[in-house]
Amino acid sequence: MKVKDDPQHTSVKSEPSLPSIEIPPLPPNIPLSRIYSDLLKYLFNHTERIFVNNTPGGRNIWDRLRNQIAIVLATPNGWDTRQQLFMRDAVVAAGVIGKDQADELVDYITEGEASVHYALAHSHSKLWLKKGVKFAVTDAGGSTVDSTLYECKEHTPKLVLEEVRASECIQAGGIFVDRAARGLLVDKLKGSRYFDGEIIDIMMTEFERK
Repeated sequence: MKVKDDPQHTSVKSEPSLPSIEIPPLPPNIPLSRIYSDLLKYLFNHTERIFVNNTPGGRNIWDRLRNQIAIVLATPNGWDTRQQLFMRDAVVAAGVIGKDQADELVDYITEGEASVHYALAHSHSKLWLKKGVKFAVTDAGGSTVDSTLYECKEHTPKLVLEEVRASECIQAGGIFVDRAARGLLVDKLKGSRYFDGEIIDIMMTEFERK
C-alpha cells in the first residue's frame, strides 16, 4: 500500500532539501485521522474474516483471543512519538483496540528494523550478523526512503539492534517516483499523438508494475 496523504503533522523529523512535493488534497470534510482509522478497520476486519474462514475452529479461537490481540505498527525511522500517538489514536478510533488497552497492546517497530528481521527470515545465511557488527539499511518504501546505520548489540537469545546515528528519512518513496515519471511523460509526449490521458495512464500502469 502506498500512503499518499502525509501532511505536515505526520511529516518526518529529518528531511533534506527536496524539490517541492505536491500533496493531493483530502476529500471535503474528511480528516486524515478518518482515512487512517477507516483503513485500519478495513485491514483488521479482513484479517478476522480470513482467519475465521481458513482456520479450524477459527471463530472460537478468534473470540477467545480477540481482546488480547496486540497491534505492531511499522513506521518510518524518522517518525517520533507525535506520529506514533497519531497512529495509536487511529487504531482506537477504528475499534481495533480499546482506549484503555492502547498503551499496552499497541507497539511500534521502525521500518528499517522490520526490514532487517524480514531479510534474516528469508536469508540463506545468518552467519554475518554477530555481536558488534555494524551495517546499513536503506528502506525505499511507498512514501519515505529511510537510511539507517545499525549495530548488533546482542544476537542470542534475542536480537537487539541499536541505531549508531540518527537515521535519514526523506519523503521520496514510490509515490513520488511515480509522480515524477508522469510529469516526465507529459513533458516528453506533449505535442505528439501519444499526448492523451488514457495513453499516459496505460504507460504509468506498466511503469508501476516494473
